[in-house]
Amino acid sequence: MGNKRTYKELVPVYLRSIIFLLIIYLTFVYLLTLAPFQFSKFYLHQYLQFKNGYLTTLTGSTTSGDIIINLLMLIPIGFLIASILKSQHYSFRKSVLFGASIGLLISVSIEFLQIFLPRTSSSIDVFNNTLSAIIGVWITYSIKSYDPKRSLYFFYNFGKSVYFWIIFIYTLLITLIFLTPSFLNTFDNWETDYHLLVGNEKTMDRAWQGNIYKVSIFDRVLKKNEIDAYFKTGYAEKTFEKNSNGVLVEHVFENVPVNNYGSTGDELALFIKNGSLINKFADQNGLRIKGNSLLQSKSSAEKLVAILQKTNQFSIAIWIKPAHLKMMGPARIISLSTDPANRNFTLGQTQDRINFRVRTPLTGNNGSKVSLTSSRILNTRKPQLVVATFYRGEARLYYKNHLDISSIFDTSFYLPLLTGGKRARHQIFIFCFILLFPLGWLAWGLSSTKLYKRCLSVSITLLPFFISSFIKIILYQHFFDVHLFFLSVVISFLVLGSGLFCEFVIFLITKSREVF
Repeated sequence: MGNKRTYKELVPVYLRSIIFLLIIYLTFVYLLTLAPFQFSKFYLHQYLQFKNGYLTTLTGSTTSGDIIINLLMLIPIGFLIASILKSQHYSFRKSVLFGASIGLLISVSIEFLQIFLPRTSSSIDVFNNTLSAIIGVWITYSIKSYDPKRSLYFFYNFGKSVYFWIIFIYTLLITLIFLTPSFLNTFDNWETDYHLLVGNEKTMDRAWQGNIYKVSIFDRVLKKNEIDAYFKTGYAEKTFEKNSNGVLVEHVFENVPVNNYGSTGDELALFIKNGSLINKFADQNGLRIKGNSLLQSKSSAEKLVAILQKTNQFSIAIWIKPAHLKMMGPARIISLSTDPANRNFTLGQTQDRINFRVRTPLTGNNGSKVSLTSSRILNTRKPQLVVATFYRGEARLYYKNHLDISSIFDTSFYLPLLTGGKRARHQIFIFCFILLFPLGWLAWGLSSTKLYKRCLSVSITLLPFFISSFIKIILYQHFFDVHLFFLSVVISFLVLGSGLFCEFVIFLITKSREVF
């Protein structure tokens, strides 16, 4: 009876450790090889229509770097599979056959799925992956002193003894990573010699056309009640009688040159560039901008930049009526820049949408790595208010006095940029998955022997989101990052599903002693 109890207790521990490592590593392999997950029959048809398509698959156009990666990729898989077989006294020959079969199956599935992606499939990759799995098996058997069971029991027991600290430190690390975009999205890299521009770039190749009635720039994020008040004031009056309350720039376009009633003064008064087609309205404030025209500040916005670099937040409010909805570029409504590739910020128009770009150490010199685009809000019928705010990475767009719900950026959109990636959905998911999936599995594998407690422990994957969100709300008054919350929930369910699958496999094996 004692041996039977030991078998029931230790086999699940051993198998859980192996399956845990296999699931983690295999998941990462499929994530990285199948990104960007844009599966489509189009790529299959494109492959079939390519006259050399079959030959490409057989011979494969590959580089030395691809060969090295594929030779290394499945070594851990071969090592883990061989660990199970070695512990059950399987011969090296049988383990090689089994490991090679698993490696071949994994590689063929990847290469087959890649046919439906904008990626290249190659039989050379299949050969290298299979060889990679065999190398993993060889490593396991070549280390004579390696006892898989004893090693895994040791690490499992060690993990149980320091469970709290592992979870605490890992959760803290992920929380800090989630907070990092807020710390890095400052204006430290803003240039001080850029001019404030209205209607175009200095290079005269991003023309905006329409009526502009009022522009205001604040040194803070406007609250909803302040936007309501600004909207009610309308475009015919100044925002404040005195240059206070954080109004850095205020143009009401009542005369030409255009005076600046904000605290930054004459340096940001606007002048019409020679050759521009800009007309002042006779009966009200406002200018009509036609053709390829430009309004430019008298001097560089050095004072404006210095103030905003202290606050690391600002708001832009503009009253406009576009001439048409075919402008692209985006067409520059207002910009603090020197050319299309270098700016501090830009508020522009792309057809019937507003585009908002802000330069930070994460978004690049052009501010385009995270470029906020509104829903279809613009029209040509009447003047309309657009307000854009930015604070430590959170960008918001308001149309009239209502928040455009589809246009909020926060932590999740910047995360791939921390490692040199791009703001793409699949890269955001991969980044969060790499962080949160192991956390969930550590909680699942080490928390308890009770299944229901394991299921409850998976909720720990939500903890970094809630902690980081609470800190950002306190420090920066940020909204909840709904996108990051959704990703955290999805990943927690993936952990739960894979964990239940793991327990099901263990149940089948423990009921079939002949396997071991």
